Amino acid sequence: MEKRQNKLLMKIIKIILIILFPCFCVISQETENKNSYILGGLELAGEHNLNKKSVLTLMNLSIGQKINVPGEEISNSLKTLWNQNLFSDIQIFKTKTEGKVIFLKIYLETLPSLSKFKFTGMKKAEEDNLREELDLTIGMTVSQNLVSNSKQKVENYFIEKGFLQAQC
Repeated sequence: MEKRQNKLLMKIIKIILIILFPCFCVISQETENKNSYILGGLELAGEHNLNKKSVLTLMNLSIGQKINVPGEEISNSLKTLWNQNLFSDIQIFKTKTEGKVIFLKIYLETLPSLSKFKFTGMKKAEEDNLREELDLTIGMTVSQNLVSNSKQKVENYFIEKGFLQAQC
């Protein structure tokens, strides 16, 4: 009888530990060492044509704002910049801290923009149909996704016309 009670007690203890262990992990993550700073300045670097005020606006940040490092403000700002689909590379660095004031440097590499495009070896009517199909406009950002999708649309256009060996 006593062995049975000990076995039952051990099972209960195991179940309690299994239930409580994830709670300890979450608590330890929440108490991670976060430093609170005031954003004192922003420096821009890289190939871009944006000013500091525009970048801060895109990032939903402002000089003098309280931020945690590491923290959600910087992570969310980085995600917001990526979601603009304007950049091929974004990097954020801490340049210096003065007490509780932090200065950041943001490296931005913009994607190229479409300046012109043309078709060769096609009739004007076919060119117009294909331009309509592609829906490209001068000045739009050219990402790898846009190139791949456009290539696929051109190939599909010619396959529908009966040119099964057409390639871009």
